[in-house]
Amino acid sequence: MKKIGPFVLVSIAASFGAVVVSCGDYTVSGDAGVAGMGVTGGTGGSSGSEGLSGSGGSAGSDTAAGTGGTGVGGAGGAAGTSSGGTGGIAGSGGAAGGAAAGGTNISGGTGATGGTGATGGTGATGGTGATGGTGGTDASGGTGGTDEPVGPPLPGDVLNNAGITVVAAYSTVRVIVSDYSGPLYQVCKGRADPGPGSCKGTPQDIGSVDGYGDADAQDAFCTGGPCTITKIYDQSGYENHVEPSPKGGWAPNGLSPVDAAALPVTINSHAAYGIRIIPGTGYRAGCYDCSTQIGNGIALGDDPQTMYMVTSQKDLVDGCCFSFGNAELSCTDEKAGKMEAVYFGYGVSNYGDARTTWGGGVQGGPWVMADIEDCLFAGWERGQWYNISTNTPLKHDFVTAMVVGDTADKNGGEGRIALYGGDATTGTVKEMYDGIRPTDPGYVPATKQGSIILGTGGDNSNSAGGRFYEGLMANGVATRQIVDALQESIVAAKYGQ
Repeated sequence: MKKIGPFVLVSIAASFGAVVVSCGDYTVSGDAGVAGMGVTGGTGGSSGSEGLSGSGGSAGSDTAAGTGGTGVGGAGGAAGTSSGGTGGIAGSGGAAGGAAAGGTNISGGTGATGGTGATGGTGATGGTGATGGTGGTDASGGTGGTDEPVGPPLPGDVLNNAGITVVAAYSTVRVIVSDYSGPLYQVCKGRADPGPGSCKGTPQDIGSVDGYGDADAQDAFCTGGPCTITKIYDQSGYENHVEPSPKGGWAPNGLSPVDAAALPVTINSHAAYGIRIIPGTGYRAGCYDCSTQIGNGIALGDDPQTMYMVTSQKDLVDGCCFSFGNAELSCTDEKAGKMEAVYFGYGVSNYGDARTTWGGGVQGGPWVMADIEDCLFAGWERGQWYNISTNTPLKHDFVTAMVVGDTADKNGGEGRIALYGGDATTGTVKEMYDGIRPTDPGYVPATKQGSIILGTGGDNSNSAGGRFYEGLMANGVATRQIVDALQESIVAAKYGQ
């Protein structure tokens, strides 16, 4: 955008595993269950009947005759001249049963802390006495259950799982792509100049603890001196790390990094730091003078893309332009359609003819809009892009702002842009606009160039400000269902709680 003016289980899922027990030449498989008391076999007589298979219960101690499953031991034969009763079938073990007095070895069930092995049947006394079963060994312990993931997937996973590839993802507050394990950002203690490679003091990467930015590490490192954020790492795996913007456009000397401690935030009971953009600051990657000169994997031309950021109604500065997304490689204004970014704020009302140069919604803002170069696009009504009736203010301390940029063939060849916004701590997002692109020349088809901006306009305009907590860019079109899933994931983060 153009500048407004100069500025600087166990689960006892233990899996009811099947346990196999041998008694004589007969094998019975039992299921793990609750503890019961094994019963010894009867006295001799004719051969006793086999007992029912029991099930192990909770853990028992190693004893000569540990408590076993609920199975009943085999009944002894009646007294007489028989060959003696068979031993009872031992109850199946749990995780660590005690040694059985009789019967064969009992293997533990999986998962649970199962009961002790049941005693085998004793030899019959009548007739020819049967010998007792052999002593069992300790039942083997069960394997522990694993924890299941809690809550919805992270925002990056929502899009990647839907086939909408995340190519840039940033947050100093938390991890937003589940397989990312690197640092979230870099702080610089001491001198930091404008532009890429700005740290002239001592740099330090700040990682995450339990998925949240390590505020304690930042505090400890920055004690005794000022710290700035000199790099924000890309969590997507495409290595589009952003640094302070280089010189170009409205920043002849480049842009400065932000104060590392300017935006403390609580998220899900964790302390972290966000990014507070003020005039004269901002970040970029994928430009001619950037450390990364070409945005890796970023949408080009009329390719579709989906972007969101979590921001706030607080600390907004009315100027051009607090935007995040796709911009020019040259850091200069290359005219209509050369960029496509998500913007949040009150628009630009003090530059030229605001009614035709800059867009806006109703009721005074702040609004979610698309920054598409030389236009903050709030929607299209009555042949123009201002006072869009469906685009209403979002006055929340944490705001979800989202832009879906679709292709030129939609809406009968007039292209498509969709805007969504809502409270990032609760509820769903509202569709602020879903319709054609501006009919002015240059906007259909889009001609995106694939640079990445965070907190500035495409031409390095830097007279705006706002809060940035997280955001990502992805290749493809998010449906309403995916948009809702993204919002659910953001709400689950528990900003401000």
